[in-house]
Amino acid sequence: MNIKNILTSVLYKLRGSLVILLLMLHANASASYEAFPANEGPYVSGPASTQLPWAGENFENNNLGILECSYASNAINHFDVTSGCLSTVKQSTTSGQLLRGWVDSSVFRVLAIGRNSTGKEIKWTEQSAQYNAYIDRWHNGGDIPNWSGLHVFARYRTSDDLYVASLRYDGKITIKRKWKGVYTTLAQGVLNNKTKTYLDENGKLSTGQWYLLNFTVVGKELKFYVDGVLVLQTNSSTFSWGTTGIRTDNTDVYIDDWKLQY
Repeated sequence: MNIKNILTSVLYKLRGSLVILLLMLHANASASYEAFPANEGPYVSGPASTQLPWAGENFENNNLGILECSYASNAINHFDVTSGCLSTVKQSTTSGQLLRGWVDSSVFRVLAIGRNSTGKEIKWTEQSAQYNAYIDRWHNGGDIPNWSGLHVFARYRTSDDLYVASLRYDGKITIKRKWKGVYTTLAQGVLNNKTKTYLDENGKLSTGQWYLLNFTVVGKELKFYVDGVLVLQTNSSTFSWGTTGIRTDNTDVYIDDWKLQY
């Protein structure tokens, strides 16, 4: 075999390997995340309670620095970061420096993992999930999609099957269902500035303040609260169980007092 044929053969093999690698990367990027894989059961199901609890996270018992990233999502037992990174930092307040969770990923997602007294993972039915979030800044100077912001998952099964309540960059509040990968808006409204300055002079969600988000799902009833006030509600019977979680988009944000109860 002459040198030309040898080089042609090598290039052909390299091209084939590159195609295989690209296909593998595409498959991994587009794969649906499953919170409850069939090969990891059996699972238990019921309302969030003292019998079926979740540990919660207030970040006070963690060391400073990265807690978990999606590329190494087994560092923490009671939650799973599936996009971006979650860190612990100190935030300066009037009471001094306090430990908080910190997210600066463009797309961040973390899901709660709960286990009963025998170690079986929990599929929660009735649940009330909440967390505090302080928006430090918006990415790209605020030139971002309107749906960016703060989100709470409920009855999350996979990345394609879930309920989510959102407090958005454009000041809208929504409750959506994602079923088989397709989003449907179940309810939508707009925050007002009557009780608190939620929106800035451009009608965008304000930075530099805390927001308390709570998403409560009981039976078919879905209710979304902001700072303890019911702002949106609807009904849906698509999902009867799942886990909870947090998603943030295109913002640097402090997170604290993440809880699940009923």
